[in-house]
Amino acid sequence: MKSQRFLAMLFTDIVGSTERAADLRNDAWQELRRRHNAIVRRELRRFSGSEVNTAGDSFFATFEEPEQAIRCAASIRGELRALGLEIRSGVHIGKVESEGRDVGGLGVHVGARVGAQAAAGEILVSGAVHEALAGSQLDFTDRGAHVLKGVPGEWRLYALSSEPPPLPVAGVWERARQALPGRRSMPLGFATLALGFLLGLGVLFAWRSTNRAAESSGEKVLAVLPFENLGRPEDEYF
Repeated sequence: MKSQRFLAMLFTDIVGSTERAADLRNDAWQELRRRHNAIVRRELRRFSGSEVNTAGDSFFATFEEPEQAIRCAASIRGELRALGLEIRSGVHIGKVESEGRDVGGLGVHVGARVGAQAAAGEILVSGAVHEALAGSQLDFTDRGAHVLKGVPGEWRLYALSSEPPPLPVAGVWERARQALPGRRSMPLGFATLALGFLLGLGVLFAWRSTNRAAESSGEKVLAVLPFENLGRPEDEYF
């Protein structure tokens, strides 16, 4: 059954892939593409993105929030530059139709066209994304109005003008939890209690091991509890 919802969409594509493939042997190019795909999928997990499909050298993924998509695109861009690869990226937010893993609708076409307008290394976003992130820590440069192929009207586009600032500590913790494959999000309070419980077990096991070792050697074990000497003569014994 089809459902409609608002999602952020990220489209990425390797720039100059045909020329790069021609410069490399087929095996070398396939290995480079494999590493590219692995990096993209790792960063999608890290930023809670859902891969919709991949065709050739491009990826299409969805996110709950546009900032996640932009941060993911920036991280992918940095990781791939270390491999000598450059990508173009486009981010849009809008209503889409979803059925299982399939996502369609006008919003998908707009997002793909936004990505196609990006230059090498550029992360372009639609006006809808720019408005949704008003007041955020992300900086954008106005790229003017564009006609997107097959999409009616003019669309104002913006380019990410600087690297996204680091996430707050709480944000880093949230991303780390969500990046765990096959696991649901764990409440922070529950995770803290679980950690405390495990530490308590570790202390208990350490004490029992020490006690057993002392018993096996015939030594006496003295447990010293905290107390306060009130100055009484009989306390001097202790």
